[in-house]
Amino acid sequence: MDFSTVKALSIKEGIVKKIECNGITIWQEAPSVKNWARCSINQDGTVYNNGQGYKVGYRIRSGGAEATETYAVCTGFIPLKNGDTLRIYPPFSGLNTENAINFYKSDFTVFGQITDMGTAYGSCTSAYRTTVINGISTLTLDSRHNGTIAYVRITHTTIDTSNGANFIITINQEIV
Repeated sequence: MDFSTVKALSIKEGIVKKIECNGITIWQEAPSVKNWARCSINQDGTVYNNGQGYKVGYRIRSGGAEATETYAVCTGFIPLKNGDTLRIYPPFSGLNTENAINFYKSDFTVFGQITDMGTAYGSCTSAYRTTVINGISTLTLDSRHNGTIAYVRITHTTIDTSNGANFIITINQEIV
């Protein structure tokens, strides 16, 4: 291939998604990943915690209430239904009871909670516990899980909680 005729290109962000040469992709825009830690919601549909999506210094208790917890970050409601795969980064670690996922029905009533240690509350069982796959806590809701689950709220205590900047949660998207 003769590169002597290649000229520099200026690519306006968001306009060009892919560049091909002779059928070979030489550049492609990275897919955008929706980080639900930044856009989880309140019950009225507004972004949780005045538009931040997460709250530092709080956790979600097994009954669904918020409680202060110095080294914790919690989210608002994140939509999740059977067939969806939830991914959390950094992964839960330390096998503690503060790292937790609370499950809710469509009317925002709490269904149950599972902790990183595997402790289950409400109608949850150990089937609701995440597994670490490629350094990411992962849970796919399937036929073992209650089909009325519509939302989750997540508490994470093993990350730098000074601002929650390292907290990533995705639904049906890989974390790269």
